[in-house]
Amino acid sequence: MVERVKRWLAEGKEVRILTARVARGFDLQAQNWLEIRDWCRQVFGRTLIITSEKDPHMTELWDDRAVQVIRNKGVSVEERFEQLLKEFPSV
Repeated sequence: MVERVKRWLAEGKEVRILTARVARGFDLQAQNWLEIRDWCRQVFGRTLIITSEKDPHMTELWDDRAVQVIRNKGVSVEERFEQLLKEFPSV
């Protein structure tokens, strides 16, 4: 991911760090924010926006735990893909 983010930054894309570690009410919020900021400076040579909230204008969210769903259907993309494979096994 570090190499991917470096590439995005080189392309002029805005990259944000989205983490619950800086969520409101979290006891270590400020300390975590400072540690992430310092890590960004060390790894990317700059500070990235650090937030705990999704932005309705973002184009992508990369996460190791997220499950992508089909909008307004309550079905995961993986589930739908498996259904399609059963319907069209020769594809």
